[in-house]
Amino acid sequence: MNIGLLLGSFDPPHIGHAYIAVEALDYVDEVWVIPAWQNPFKKGKSLPFEHRYNMTKLLFDTINNPKIIVDSVESIIKPEYSYELIKHLVKTTTSNHRFSIIGGYDIVENIHRWKQSDFILSVCGLVGINREKINISSTEIRALLNDNKETQPFLTKEVINYIKNKNLYNYGVFTS
Repeated sequence: MNIGLLLGSFDPPHIGHAYIAVEALDYVDEVWVIPAWQNPFKKGKSLPFEHRYNMTKLLFDTINNPKIIVDSVESIIKPEYSYELIKHLVKTTTSNHRFSIIGGYDIVENIHRWKQSDFILSVCGLVGINREKINISSTEIRALLNDNKETQPFLTKEVINYIKNKNLYNYGVFTS
C-alpha cells in the first residue's frame, strides 16, 4: 500500500491543503495528514499543536473521505524533524507500506533543505501537486485573519468557527 504523507504546520489548515490531499489520491492509496509537532522552519511562530490538529481534523472531516486520515502521531513522538517521523513510521508500520511525501511543487523543489533529506528520499517517493488552481498560503490567510478580513472560500466554516471560538490569530468579530 502506498501511503502519501501530507506534512505541515497547518497553521491554519485551508482548502489548498484539502485540494492537495484529494489530488494526491490519484497517485497513492491513502493520504495521512500529519500536523507537525513543531515546524523547524517556524520555531515559536506556530499555534500550539492541539489547535492546529483540531482545525486540521475539522477541515478533513468536511471532506469525509475514508482514504484521507488525519493523524496525531507527532504529538506522541514529538519529533524535531520530519526524518524522525519517517523513521518512526517505517519502523512501526507493516512492510507492505511504502511512503511518499506529498506537497505542492514548492515542497518538492525544496526537500533538499530538510534535515537528512538523503535518508527521506531513500525511503519515500515524492508526489508534487500543482496548486495553481488554489494558490493560497497559510501565511496569507493569517494576514487576512489578523486584519479581520474575509477568509472564505479559503477556510471552511468549521475552521472559521473554531478560530473565532478560541480567539486565535487575533481574530476579532467576523461579519459576513
